[in-house]
Amino acid sequence: YNQAASLFKNLDAGQQDTIMTNIQTAGQKIASSAGNFLQNFFLKLPALVSWIPNAATVLVFSLLATFFISKDWNRLSRFSGKLLPERAMKSFRTVITDLKKALFGFVRAQLTLISITLVIVLIGLLILRVDYAITIALVSGIVDILPYLGTGVVFIPWIIYEAIVGNIPLAIGLGVLYTVVVVQRQLMEPKILSSSIGLNPLATLIALFVGFKLVGFLGLILGPVTLVIITTLHRANVFQDIWNFILGKPNVIK
Repeated sequence: YNQAASLFKNLDAGQQDTIMTNIQTAGQKIASSAGNFLQNFFLKLPALVSWIPNAATVLVFSLLATFFISKDWNRLSRFSGKLLPERAMKSFRTVITDLKKALFGFVRAQLTLISITLVIVLIGLLILRVDYAITIALVSGIVDILPYLGTGVVFIPWIIYEAIVGNIPLAIGLGVLYTVVVVQRQLMEPKILSSSIGLNPLATLIALFVGFKLVGFLGLILGPVTLVIITTLHRANVFQDIWNFILGKPNVIK
């Protein structure tokens, strides 16, 4: 910073005016972009707020269902074994095994993405010589798990504040860092998810896009989950068995 200030002072008046004009123009563009983002954010805020109770309800019921199923799993398995044919039970066990692998893979993928974000933010903040870089990087990594919002919860208000108080160089630096974080997340997420849960990268990208378009923020999670379920059922030949049963083919589900 001191070297940059010294170089700036050594420039003639015309060059200084040109640099200041460019900085002011960049600041105005940042402020305009931030204003547009905030406007869109507040327009979508009611939908986000209404989504939170629904997501919380789904989460609570999912946890309760998981608890009760896990508690009585052995009894349910024995009961199902008496009702279902052997082939159906084999397909069922295959589905459960694949879903467990996919669940652990999904969690591992999210932890990997969060770790990448944390490292990038930490390196960027250290380059910008920001105080409490480690703490801010940890917070950024944690909020990165939030659908759609992610690290924007930290960076966007921060960039706007620095632009308002006149610290344009830091605002620009934070803007560049935030852009890098967002771009790497968009590029890496389909690849890491697909490799962790055993799906095609293009199919994973389509699942993320379709899920977001149909359900919104929650679709970024439900899309890949639905794709995993469909893929698992296909690998276990469940769809083929159901189709054969509909066609009336004998000795299919035995």
